[in-house]
Amino acid sequence: VKKFYLYGFDMQSPMRKAPKRYYEVTNKDLRFGFTEDWEGRKKQFDDAYKCKRHNKSHAILLRAWDTDLDRKGMMEIKKAVKDELKKDFALKGDTIKYSADQKDRIISWIENVI
Repeated sequence: VKKFYLYGFDMQSPMRKAPKRYYEVTNKDLRFGFTEDWEGRKKQFDDAYKCKRHNKSHAILLRAWDTDLDRKGMMEIKKAVKDELKKDFALKGDTIKYSADQKDRIISWIENVI
């Protein structure tokens, strides 16, 4: 199943997936993206942000949108969303930095573009 998604996080301290080239995320950040393999992508998020001490994932799915677009179409939508978000937020890869408190506003923007 193909989807666009928006994740938030609830960890106490910043986390990132190894290796270190991945961006660190905090509980103040959101991540927006798309996938052609929804079940696989959800598992990747759960594994990447899983706390070994509490045995739970700190990645929280905020919203997912179904799509029947091909990969090129999804990339165009993602670029349009990111171009809109750049006006008000700092972006680092797919991470929307320090934006968790604006998640409802961001969801509305995404829905307008999608």
